[in-house]
Amino acid sequence: MTQNTTSGTPGTGRKSKKSNTQNSHHVKVLDHSVIGFLDDRQRLIVQIMKLSSAIDARHHDIVEALTIRLCQQMVDYLSNGHFHIYSELFPNKNALIDLDATTQMGMRFHDEFVGQAGLLKINFDILKTSLERLTLALETRFELEDLMINQSKNMSLSA
Repeated sequence: MTQNTTSGTPGTGRKSKKSNTQNSHHVKVLDHSVIGFLDDRQRLIVQIMKLSSAIDARHHDIVEALTIRLCQQMVDYLSNGHFHIYSELFPNKNALIDLDATTQMGMRFHDEFVGQAGLLKINFDILKTSLERLTLALETRFELEDLMINQSKNMSLSA
């Protein structure tokens, strides 16, 4: 006996084909967005590593250029997460509080080293320490984002 899955009768546990198609489309769009987001994250990590190496080598001109680029990429990454990705992942209130804390730390780093008027004077030791703190905060953020992505995928699979 074949069930009619196009009716979507409430309370029967059956879903309509239209609902399944919409869910499938949402998952595909979300997957595409998340893949792009994770690619951006990878580029941010690479930028952090390049900057850290340049600081260690005391290459002033390279450090300046990499600091500017890191800050640009970081601001783009942070805002993309908040305004595009997280709304699709449905984070809980505690997750949003933790994400906001890392966003604020990233913006403080930006303001401290690049600021509104462009690159500010760089002290290698202060930049290195600040970059290490930022890296730890971003690591926490990445773990939280991964958790939200995995939870969202699990919810999509069970829907």
